[in-house]
Amino acid sequence: MLKDPRELIPATAKHGNRVDYGFERAGTANIFMSAEPLAGWREVAVRERRTKLDWATEMARLLEGRDADCERVVLVCDNLNTHTKGAFYEAFKPERTRQLVRRIAFCDTPKHGSWLPS
Repeated sequence: MLKDPRELIPATAKHGNRVDYGFERAGTANIFMSAEPLAGWREVAVRERRTKLDWATEMARLLEGRDADCERVVLVCDNLNTHTKGAFYEAFKPERTRQLVRRIAFCDTPKHGSWLPS
């Protein structure tokens, strides 16, 4: 997604190769990161956007795939406006949405987490 617009400055008798760091944007993407720390599992999914539909689709993929046998899934999310139960209703028919959402225990992170221990 990044392009290096600068040329390498060749080595001289006094200096080795020199690189002037900079970048030019060559596109964008969204990365959905899913993790289960106690199981030592993580997964990254790359999508072109980060809409409610994209998020709901990724969550459904996990719930119906890797976590299909789980009765309840604790989902820790940041406060992005796409991470809601309503996103499922916009993405899927009500029957499928209910099957997915009833298994999720939403756990939102605090909006202002400066009090959290480091």
